[in-house]
Amino acid sequence: MREVRRIPARSRRFVAALFVGALSVSALAHSGVAVAGLGLGGLTGGPSLSGLKLSPTVFAVARSGGPFTKAPLKPGVGTKVTVDVSDARSLQFVVDRKLPGRRVGGRCVAPSASNRNAPSCVRFKPVGRSFSTSAHDGRNTLRFTGRVPRLRGSGVIPLAPGSYRLRVQAIGAIGNRSPELAAAFKVRSAR
Repeated sequence: MREVRRIPARSRRFVAALFVGALSVSALAHSGVAVAGLGLGGLTGGPSLSGLKLSPTVFAVARSGGPFTKAPLKPGVGTKVTVDVSDARSLQFVVDRKLPGRRVGGRCVAPSASNRNAPSCVRFKPVGRSFSTSAHDGRNTLRFTGRVPRLRGSGVIPLAPGSYRLRVQAIGAIGNRSPELAAAFKVRSAR
């Protein structure tokens, strides 16, 4: 017969207090009462995004600067990104270029001589590295320049004319992530 070890009373009280505290915080959050400064998105469903919009969706790339700028952009240069955020500390962005492909083995791959007769498809290829900015609850508005961090090393590169999509994900205080949202846009040549 196996020996049953008793949990010390102090440990039992500590675990019970943690459990009751977590239930109380979760109940407050779900009832609409703000739980300020705790960053407990994991208890209340995690960070979330909605209403991602780019305006305009066709634009030229800025001549200098990083991915985002606080300075007003010239007409036709860059785009305004708006997204509604809840329970997130930062936003992470990725730019993908829209490219033609061929459907091979259930995957959309780059066209080649060997797959030229395969069904056509659309594929997306990331450009540069991901980039982030701080976020706050409510509507977040950013000015995107059309420039992204280099894949290797420092510095940024301008997007070449073509079709793209901008993906965004919210990141909570403890590193939990929202589902991604995406919006399409086109880069045109500078006039």
